[in-house]
Amino acid sequence: MPQRITLEDTQAQPMALVVLMQTGGLAREEFAAYRHLDTMLRALADSNPARIAVVDFDSEPHLIAPFSADLDAFPPELTDPQVDPEADGAAIFDGVAYALSLLKRQPPTMRRVILLISEPQDVGSKTKREDLIREIGETNTAIYSLTFSPGKQRLKREFLLKEHKPGNKPITVGACVGCVAYFDLGAPLSMAYDALQRNVATEVAALSGGETFEFRDKASFEAGLGTLTNHVTNRYTLSFRPTSDRPGLHALRVDVKNQPGLIVQARSNYWMTDK
Repeated sequence: MPQRITLEDTQAQPMALVVLMQTGGLAREEFAAYRHLDTMLRALADSNPARIAVVDFDSEPHLIAPFSADLDAFPPELTDPQVDPEADGAAIFDGVAYALSLLKRQPPTMRRVILLISEPQDVGSKTKREDLIREIGETNTAIYSLTFSPGKQRLKREFLLKEHKPGNKPITVGACVGCVAYFDLGAPLSMAYDALQRNVATEVAALSGGETFEFRDKASFEAGLGTLTNHVTNRYTLSFRPTSDRPGLHALRVDVKNQPGLIVQARSNYWMTDK
C-alpha cells in the first residue's frame, strides 16, 4: 500500500556508532586488513558528530571501548585485536543483538549505526533468528557490513586439525542442515529468515537499509570502508505512519518516482508492535 512520507531534517543529527569486529575463528587471518581503521573512523567522525563504541566477538561479544567522541582514547585493540587462540566462534547474531542493546541506551535523538566486520555466516550464536529480525525491524539502526570469504582459510584449517588432532570434532559452519522451524508470522518473516540462513552479514545489512562490501585484502577493505563512510554521511531520512495496524513484520519498498535508473538503498521491512 502506498504511504505518505515526510522528509526529516537530519543533516546535522549526531550519530551513535558501534564498531562490531569478529576476532574469533578465521578472522585472525584477516587482522592485517584492519590496520588504520581508526583513521577511517576519524574521517567519519569529522564529517558527522559521532560517539563510537568498539565491540569484538568470537563465541560471545565483548565490550572493548564504551561510547566516546574521543578516538584518541580508544584502546590499541581497535587496530590490533587481542584474541583467545582457542576461541573459534563467529556469533554474529549475538554480536549484533549486543550492539543493538548498547545503542538503545543512547539518546533517541541520535542516529544509530553498526559497522560489522566479519565472515558472512554465523557460527555459534544463541540469539534466535526471528528475535534478531524483530529487533532490527523495531529499531532505527542501520547496519553496514564488511565481509571476508573464509572458504580457503577454513579448508586449510580443517586439514590441519585433521592432521594434527585426530578425533577432533568437525567445525560447524552456518545453519545446521536438516533443522526445521515453524512460523506463523507471515511471508515477510519467512523470507527474511531464509535469507539469513544463507548470508547473515549481508542480510542483516539489507534488512536495516545498510550495505555490504566484501574485502580480500587491506586495499579492498579500505576501499569498501571509504565507500560506506561516504554513504553513511549522505543519506535522506524519510518517515511515515503506516496505514495498516496489523502486528508483525511488514515488507517495505522505497522507489524514486519517475527515476527508474536510480538505485535506492533502504530498509526492507518494519515491525508493528501488538498494542
